[in-house]
Amino acid sequence: SATPRAALFVGAVGLVMCGLLVAWQIIRTRYGDDVDPQAISGLASTMPQYAVLLSLLALAAMGLPPFGVFAGFMGLLLSSTASFSTGIIVLVCAWLASSWYILDLVQKLLFGTRRSDLRYADLLHTELVSLIIVILTLLALGVAPISLFGPDRTTATTGANSGSYAWNR
Repeated sequence: SATPRAALFVGAVGLVMCGLLVAWQIIRTRYGDDVDPQAISGLASTMPQYAVLLSLLALAAMGLPPFGVFAGFMGLLLSSTASFSTGIIVLVCAWLASSWYILDLVQKLLFGTRRSDLRYADLLHTELVSLIIVILTLLALGVAPISLFGPDRTTATTGANSGSYAWNR
């Protein structure tokens, strides 16, 4: 059975991917379906709302706190059933590599040289609201207590007896 930590991680990763796809669709809407990501740069100064929201989505995708990906990832790594194995090493290496890639991609997109031949337009109201909803949901998943998602059955029960004992001298 799936634990609440695994469900939180998978749900948060799926939500981050949806948010990044919405952010990329905003670029595709403005510059065409066959736009090269390397050809667009310098969006931070001309599209400040988009830059802030894309930066927050990138932080969430990299698994940084206080977003849901971090809460789910740490919940999985620190659970009592997780043991140190090669799977965890592979998972951490994949996480670091994807974080490096996402950071590099967002940095080039937002802070590269501004091109004079591109028409820059900041977010429309509907685009802004959709990205804010995704980010606020990720934030709520990150700060919500894990017990909110259901009982965690991965914790080992202790053999402690909670009955009362009489002290004998």
